[in-house]
Order: sequence, then structure tokens, then C-alpha cells
Amino acid sequence: MFRDARYIGTWDLEELDENTLVRYMVGHEIGDYYPKREPVIGKEVLRVENLTKRGSFSDISFTLHAGEIVSLTGLMGAGRTEIVEAIFGMTRADSGSVYVKEEKVSVRRSPRSMMDKGLGWLPEDRLTQGLHLKWSMKHNLSLPILDKCKKLLFISGAKEYENAARMKQLLSIKAGSVETPPIALSGGNQQKVVIGKILSANCSIVVLDEPTMGVDVASKAQIYRLMNELTKQGIGILMISSEMPEVMNLSDRIYVLCEGRITGEFSAQDVTQERIMNAAMNRKQA
Repeated sequence: MFRDARYIGTWDLEELDENTLVRYMVGHEIGDYYPKREPVIGKEVLRVENLTKRGSFSDISFTLHAGEIVSLTGLMGAGRTEIVEAIFGMTRADSGSVYVKEEKVSVRRSPRSMMDKGLGWLPEDRLTQGLHLKWSMKHNLSLPILDKCKKLLFISGAKEYENAARMKQLLSIKAGSVETPPIALSGGNQQKVVIGKILSANCSIVVLDEPTMGVDVASKAQIYRLMNELTKQGIGILMISSEMPEVMNLSDRIYVLCEGRITGEFSAQDVTQERIMNAAMNRKQA
């Protein structure tokens, strides 16, 4: 095994479990890799009914409650991201309804209007959809809350700095200062900046599309712990993920998609990798 371009040792497979492997990779203890979930499920915060977009997905229905992590998973091309784009109004669904806290949302919704209703979104492609790579971290973090950073007719640099410094500390973002642009950060720290944008806006519903893609194991563990903490604060999380271990270890409920349709729904208590894969390929369960 190598760490920071240095050889650190060789072990037989039977000597390693997941937590031990992660400890050697990062060079220090990071606690349990997946935090123990003790969810306190609250009221419904998001409901999707029969959402359909021809050629992408059909008859999608699910719910999300406060304090809950619900996952959408499936094979590549199953339609997961397309569903989220329709929920947020980036694309227009042909039929179906979306409710936020039991209030029906307009079919002419937009990402801005959904943010105003308390939804935050971490997109799958952080480089093109989540960040202005050459702007400072401070400016990126203040984008969702520019109205709160105003002083008279101008943006207050002091308020931007205050928010960015708070997020840098909260998320343990490794950067020289809040003036550092995301292009100079590692993938894990870039992802934390995007998460910081969501937290800056005080969203009550958070959609995380592949939250740990291209992220090192230490940052993954931090993101998992943060997700757990957010649910303790009553935030509902909708996670889209291709990573079977994080889906199985973090979710309270799991919806599996195949070719744009939900083909399986499982609770944390009855899910297995085999059941997820069977549903992802639309095979009958044993």
C-alpha cells in the first residue's frame, strides 16, 4: 500500500477489514466509516406522484420525510439524475406532481423557486454544475444567499467572509483561505464547498447526486458523518448513488430503478445486495 507517494506496508487480505484499510489509507483513525443510523423520522417534506417524462422515466412515485435518508439507485442510465432534474424544474416533466411539505408545486417550477421552498441540490458534476472554479471559495459559498449578504445596494464582503469562514471550519475544508478558488482544491474539498453552498442556504431538503464521486476516503467519511448530523437536525436527504455500500449503510429506504421505472423498494432492515441487483436488472426476487 502507498500513501502520499510513500510505501507504507503489505498485508494479507484476512488481516484487513474496511475500517482498518481506511485507517492505513488516510494515516489516522476516522472512527466508524459509516455512522450508526438512529433516525427520528418526522413529517413528509417531499412527495413525487406519477412523474413521467417520455424517453427518460415513467410513473415515478416516492416520499421523503424529515430526518430520513432515501436513496435512488440503479445501473447507469436508469434515469436517476433525470428524475431530480425534473423535480427541480431544470427539465419539464410531461405529467405527474411534486409536493413540498404537502404543498403542490407549480409545473412551471424553476431551480430558483425550488430553492426558495427549501430544496438544495448537490449535482453529479460539481465542476460544471456546482462550482465557479476560478471564483474564490468565499464567492461560491455566498451565491445562494446573496440577498442576505447585501448591505444597502451592495454585496457585503464582511458578510461573505463570515459565512465562508463558518463553512470552512464546519466542513473542515482544507484551503489556504476563503479567497482560494475551488480549482486549486482537491476533489474532496471541492465537494465540501458545494455542500457548504447548500448549508449556507439553510435548506430543509437536500438532494445529493453521487455525493462521494471522485472523493478520497477521509472526505467520504466526513461527508457520511455530516449527512447523519443533518438528519438529526430534521433535514430530509434524497441521495442518488451508484455505490452499493453507501446506499446500504446510509439509507433508511431505497428505491431501485431500471430503465426509468421503479422496480424495487426496500427498507434498511430488509435490503441485501442481491435484492438491489435483481431489482436493478428487473429480475424476479428469489
